Amino acid sequence: MPRGISNVGYAQLYLPPVLEPEVDAWSKQGWTGVTQTSHDLLSYWFNRDGGTQERFYFCQQRAIETVIYCHEVLCIRTLRELYERLAPKALLEHLPLKDEVESIPFPKYSLKMATGTGKTWVLAALLVWQYFNSLSGEHRGWYSKRLHLALDYRPPNELGELVVIQQNEGLPRQVLLAQPAQP
Repeated sequence: MPRGISNVGYAQLYLPPVLEPEVDAWSKQGWTGVTQTSHDLLSYWFNRDGGTQERFYFCQQRAIETVIYCHEVLCIRTLRELYERLAPKALLEHLPLKDEVESIPFPKYSLKMATGTGKTWVLAALLVWQYFNSLSGEHRGWYSKRLHLALDYRPPNELGELVVIQQNEGLPRQVLLAQPAQP
């Protein structure tokens, strides 16, 4: 590695400390500023009565809310926009981070979750959110019936291939509304 350039920019997470209080306040206010479809899904997933055993863990809820918040409330369309809005200083101080962020011209949401915390349920919920918003047409062009997922411990740009989930017209709605993990 050339002198004077540090990998510290990759090791530190700049966005979570900024996003956490914003997403927390937004969640407590009832998820304002989202599509009706998103609001319905968030209410279904997280406003369940105490009698049901089917509930998301808090870390799963916060991961789902964070992606929806960035996409719908902040209207972020690229990784660069997200950094410029929430952590512009990080881009100025870490050239490798800036170069990577500028090379990605699409939304890239990465969720760092520990083993056993229910990443599969989070991804399933985000697929459902993306799919039903694409069907509703509330914000044309914001959602896709195709969503690229990369599951690995490395950042997605280091993977050799991505798993592509495509729309399946024959899949009934009740199958897509998967039940959350049991706490």
